[in-house]
Amino acid sequence: MRWRLLLTALAALSAAACGGKAPARTGGGGDAAPGGGPVEPVTGGKEAGASDFIYEIKWSGDAVIITGYQKDAAGGNVVIPAAIEGLPVVAVNTSNAPYGTGFDQSLGYLDNKLNWLSDARVRAKGLTPYITSMVFPDTITEIQGGTYVLNLGKLTSVVLPKNLKEIAENFTGGGGELSSIKWPETLEIIGEGAFDDSGFTELVIPEGVKEIRDRAFWGCKKLTSVTLPGSVERIGDLAFADCPLLAAVTMPAKTIQYGTYHDLWQGFEKGWQSGVNGAFRGNPKLTGAAVRKAITDTGYTGGF
Repeated sequence: MRWRLLLTALAALSAAACGGKAPARTGGGGDAAPGGGPVEPVTGGKEAGASDFIYEIKWSGDAVIITGYQKDAAGGNVVIPAAIEGLPVVAVNTSNAPYGTGFDQSLGYLDNKLNWLSDARVRAKGLTPYITSMVFPDTITEIQGGTYVLNLGKLTSVVLPKNLKEIAENFTGGGGELSSIKWPETLEIIGEGAFDDSGFTELVIPEGVKEIRDRAFWGCKKLTSVTLPGSVERIGDLAFADCPLLAAVTMPAKTIQYGTYHDLWQGFEKGWQSGVNGAFRGNPKLTGAAVRKAITDTGYTGGF
């Protein structure tokens, strides 16, 4: 977790030095239209107003893309509005958020030993209070980012929109406290490194998911059990590797393609390549003969 935070901090400093494309709008226009409150397991909170966000109007003029989160916003339980300026919020893209905004609470929130600052020190430094939970409205169909989509060290709970088909790579910045998630109803792909180093204790991947890409849940130190759906077709390298407490895995009785999802043709395109991988390696508690057989019966040969 700490080395990842250091890399993120260095990347942020580089972005600050180089400048970046500024989003079109920041807040304004009054509160957003109502659009569904928090969903369990998220508790408390209310839909945020437009002034909490940096956003753009799409070129077509019929929808809004959120690109950042204002420095003076409230933090805590963040419920993204379903509409801003009377238009539906259809996407979150933090790739071009100005330095110090976006959903990035890393640089400035750490002491010189890379430990998180206390709430009191965060307030004293004039930083946005920690974001602890986030609810995305069902109007959103795309969530993307740069180095990370959400780099929120105190995030514990996320509710994703029901129509989201793919969770972007590096969805969280090594979200060590993220332990609760409401999955989209239409989810098909969990991206590379999407939830690495998260705080999940049990995972039930929903039916409909076809691909779990490289490092998706790598290094989840509290994870004890995983249940995979019958729909899964491909599992990438290190997808569930280095989870020291993982002792139970429920697999579908079918052949699964193991390999890696990586750059093809000099980085212009990514794709799957079959081969030996270490999706379940580095898990010392996966010792039972039955659970190992259930995994290897799907075609896995990468060791434990």
